[in-house]
Amino acid sequence: MAALLVGAVACGSKDQTPVAGITPASGSESHFSGTVQVPSEGKTFTVGFHSNLDWSVLSDAKWVSVSPDKGSAGDMTLEVKVSENKTLESRSAKVTIQSSDVQALISITQSPRASVPLTGLKLTPPTFEGYAGETCVVTVTPEPANADWDGVLSWTSSDASVATVSNGTVTAVHEGQADITVTGGGKSARCAVKVLHTFVPAESVSLDKTEGTIFIGETLTLNATVLPANADETQLTWTSSKPSVATVEGGVVTGVAVGTAVITVKVGADKTAVCTVAVQRKGSHGEDLNDPVDTDPWNE
Repeated sequence: MAALLVGAVACGSKDQTPVAGITPASGSESHFSGTVQVPSEGKTFTVGFHSNLDWSVLSDAKWVSVSPDKGSAGDMTLEVKVSENKTLESRSAKVTIQSSDVQALISITQSPRASVPLTGLKLTPPTFEGYAGETCVVTVTPEPANADWDGVLSWTSSDASVATVSNGTVTAVHEGQADITVTGGGKSARCAVKVLHTFVPAESVSLDKTEGTIFIGETLTLNATVLPANADETQLTWTSSKPSVATVEGGVVTGVAVGTAVITVKVGADKTAVCTVAVQRKGSHGEDLNDPVDTDPWNE
């Protein structure tokens, strides 16, 4: 209960000088005798009193303001303003009216605000597409924004071989799909991740033969190897430097006329390999008519 002292008039003095005293006005007695209960949204109330001498007032809390904060002897009405309590805890304050050595106290207790439950979590972005090695930072927003929760989050990936997550940073690992899930405050949300195929260019192409000899009308099959083995560039283009001597289709070279032709295989923009093919004429008995030593195998 607040202390309230009322002064008396001194006896035996012609001037009858008043002594310190503070007396509640009618209707304000409860402000001094009990505790003023204030709701969380705050309120403004008035307190009336009479002071025999000059007085001043002091609040021990920044969220309670009093006007005026000082005055002369006589009747006075104070306006006490209590601001909104935005916390989840009740709070108390005291307003002290001081006149000389006399004090009067106004005790105030304010209720906490109502708790705002968390209804969900929102992820930004809600989906992510990228290539292996790329990252994406996923942010979490509580719903509603002023929800009361501890803010602690846990992150998981449905397939760490496709995508991993650490404190909201998602890293694409390998082609495929995975779900990134965040949990907090009893709620969860999901970010769908799609890791796209990373294009692998051809680094080289080679042939199993770099030179060969065939007869007119015969064929020679060339086999090409593209590296790396997982290259996406696998389309081969075959050309002959002299189609009149030798043609090529799908790696199969066909002799057309006597001479030499260079067969080229190309992959991608500029990766090539070549094979030099000599085309010769064969006699009616199968002999090599281009043989400078023995053009007649039937001649013993």
